[in-house]
Amino acid sequence: EPWPLNVTGAKQYSAVRIKGQGLTDDLRVANELVRETIKSMSEAINQHPSLLLKVAETEADQADALKLYRDMNHLSLAGGITCESVINHVQSHTVNLYFVSEDEDAEPILVTAATFSMRNQTMMLRLLATHPRMTRRGFARVTVHFLKELCRTLRKTDILVYTYPSSSPFYKA
Repeated sequence: EPWPLNVTGAKQYSAVRIKGQGLTDDLRVANELVRETIKSMSEAINQHPSLLLKVAETEADQADALKLYRDMNHLSLAGGITCESVINHVQSHTVNLYFVSEDEDAEPILVTAATFSMRNQTMMLRLLATHPRMTRRGFARVTVHFLKELCRTLRKTDILVYTYPSSSPFYKA
C-alpha cells in the first residue's frame, strides 16, 4: 500500500488545505479578465496587415519577450529582481507585438514586448523593450497606446512606469 493507514498525527492535519495564489481566488478572476480584454482589444490592431499583438501565454512567447528584455539590458531592476521573476510573477501579464512581413513564408518578428501588472486602479509597466534593429519606427508607441486603452477599458486611472530618466520624454509624449 502506498499510504499507511495508521499515520501518527494524521488527525491534527486533517483540516489543512492547500491554496495556490492565483488559482481559485479573486486574483485568478482578475488575471483572466485582463487576458480576455487584451485578446478582444488586440483584434483592432491585428486588422492592420503588418501588426499582430497577443498575450504571451506560452513558454515560447515568454522566452521571446525575455530575450528582448535581455537584449535591452534592463539593469533598472533593483534588489536582485530579474526579468524572469517579473514575467513569472502571479500578477504579471506580457503582451508581444509582432511585425508581419508581406512575404507569406516569413515568420512574424517580435518587435516589442511589454510586461505589466494591475493593482487597484494602477497599471505598473515593469518592462518594455523593442528589438534593437526595429527602434524608432513606432512599435513601442503602438504598444504603449494599446496599454493606455487597456487601462481605460479596465477602468484603471494611473500607469506607473519603471524607467530610466533618459526614457521619460518617450512616456510623456
